[in-house]
Amino acid sequence: MIRGIKNPLIEKSKFLITPEPFENEIFSSWFARCAYAHHTYPKTFWHLHFPLKKFTYNLTPNIDASILEDVLEVLSEKTSFPVKKLKNMTMPSYDGYLQEEIIRNGSNKFLTQYRFCPKCWEEEKIPYLKKEHRIVFYTFCKKHKCYLHDKCPKCNTPINPYKMYNNELKYNFCTKCGFELCKTDVQYIEKNILFESNTQLLEILEKGYINLGKFIIYSFSFFDILAHISKLILLHKKIIIKNSENIFLKNFNSNTFSKTNNSFARISIYEQYLLFGIIINLFESFPKDLKKYMLHNKLSYFDMVQDIKEVPYWYETTINDISPKIIYCARMITDKEIVNAISYLEKRKLIVNQANLTNLLNCNFFSSYNHLKHFLKKLQQ
Repeated sequence: MIRGIKNPLIEKSKFLITPEPFENEIFSSWFARCAYAHHTYPKTFWHLHFPLKKFTYNLTPNIDASILEDVLEVLSEKTSFPVKKLKNMTMPSYDGYLQEEIIRNGSNKFLTQYRFCPKCWEEEKIPYLKKEHRIVFYTFCKKHKCYLHDKCPKCNTPINPYKMYNNELKYNFCTKCGFELCKTDVQYIEKNILFESNTQLLEILEKGYINLGKFIIYSFSFFDILAHISKLILLHKKIIIKNSENIFLKNFNSNTFSKTNNSFARISIYEQYLLFGIIINLFESFPKDLKKYMLHNKLSYFDMVQDIKEVPYWYETTINDISPKIIYCARMITDKEIVNAISYLEKRKLIVNQANLTNLLNCNFFSSYNHLKHFLKKLQQ
């Protein structure tokens, strides 16, 4: 394989060999195959056609999200492929579906490392990386109903289409130890509620919307809320699901979930599968199950919207109906009304707590600003 060479004449030339993209192939996988067809390392091939003096781009995994139109136009001239065909291999093709506009630069919580299905690679004459498998919600292969993998099972080295083992084996072999990745042990998925929920999640992405009660919601709006609830579960341990602590979520290590960037990549593919399946179930009987989740975990309106840059109307309306926004600096009820409410709960053998009083009186007993929380503590002493 040719590497580390410079030739200014190549910059203006077309590709000698241009492989046809496979179905749903991601850009970096296709470009790597172009380079290998020219017996050249992908990074060397890139800089021959896109020298650093004119192009600031480097060939990294983020190229699938960050590549701009001007580079695609140059590639279109070199390959005779339409720009639209090239763009369809990149992550911005999910604009309006995964996110309103895919984050091009920096970390993106919805994009993950390269993943592959061992069964697919075993069946394909030329193994390749699929575009959808870079989306964090794709934890399993839809065709073979088995978990995806993102590392070599022998040495835990991540998949990298730009590297080769021993200068001869391409990315369907581990770049560090040379293990043939199609021989990775396959773990099939049991068809249960979690499987149905994760399948539904992928259908939401493909359709671009979800129906929840009276609302028709864009998929990217729904995914932002899913990410926020993931943060509540993993970082703040709000894990009471359907009246009891969820044993799977309880065993998750919250330290792996960043406070600044709730990156799903910090938990395993199997844990992602469990997490997404459980959260989707919270929207099954909308909004009843979401209301139960909020009340059982003592979550207020503020908890449910904190850190969300733009709260969607459908979500804000639903959360406000469950736990209304409160004017924090005002006392909307009297001490006598609180005492009567406590008596009401006790007579009906209901738990006297902040969640039930908030629901009964439509006042936020979790807030420190209106002093209701402190008043309740005094009464219970």
